[in-house]
Amino acid sequence: MTHKYFKDPAGTEIYAYDADGSQDDFILPGLIPCSKAEADEIRFPFADHIIAKIAEIKNARDAAVGSGLTSAALGAPHIYGTQAENRNFLNNLITLGSGGKFTCTDVDNIKARRLHTHAQLLALAHDIEAHISAQFDHYETKLAEIDVIVNSPSPAYTDFDCVVW
Repeated sequence: MTHKYFKDPAGTEIYAYDADGSQDDFILPGLIPCSKAEADEIRFPFADHIIAKIAEIKNARDAAVGSGLTSAALGAPHIYGTQAENRNFLNNLITLGSGGKFTCTDVDNIKARRLHTHAQLLALAHDIEAHISAQFDHYETKLAEIDVIVNSPSPAYTDFDCVVW
């Protein structure tokens, strides 16, 4: 059912009535007609800002997940890619149940496909899982910060700018 919207003279409260006129007798005197968009802006003043901030934080999380990590799965620190294709290839190697070559960069900044045992691949998978879990934990912390702002007595648009990855 569609509605018609009204706001109080102060512009702080919204009233919605059935658009078919069946509730017209209940419309309080002094209410001012307004559009659904205006009603939504009054009811949810930060909705667009919240959606944009959550998208920004989600994009930062996804970038962090795929940013790579340093693992000592080979015995010495090497840098590994953590993008989806890297993780899928690692899962395929582990599923095969034997070792295999996997790309990493050593301390001399030489990127190469290096032989890993099955145990080393499993160790790398654990490191990647810990890396991804840490990014999601951080993401959830940021969402909680947004929630605190939304539920504060008098939030301001600038409060959301304080939530950064």
